[in-house]
Amino acid sequence: MKSSLRSKLDSQAKRLEELNRLLSAEGATRDLAEFRKLSREHAELTQLAEIYGRYRQAERDGQRLHWAVGDLLASPARAIGLGDDAHHMVRRVHEMFERRHGEAGRSEEHHP
Repeated sequence: MKSSLRSKLDSQAKRLEELNRLLSAEGATRDLAEFRKLSREHAELTQLAEIYGRYRQAERDGQRLHWAVGDLLASPARAIGLGDDAHHMVRRVHEMFERRHGEAGRSEEHHP
């Protein structure tokens, strides 16, 4: 994901937190027109935040899989019981991740 898009989504997540505070504040309904406006914005951002949250979880899961595969490939003792087919599959997953993420995937800390 491009950094500009990630930055925009992160700012939208912060705006959602702000809307949560505004809508739950005492006196939030004093101005009903403003309350409705904020409620609509909240509903739109909630959907976006849920989708973005699932995307970020998928990124974390992919990174964990990459580390696990890397550990298996780096340690012959761990890979001994895999069998040829499973070992080939692990190697393919690792190669696919490397092609997709390249150096960026390797430069992050090794554990979540």
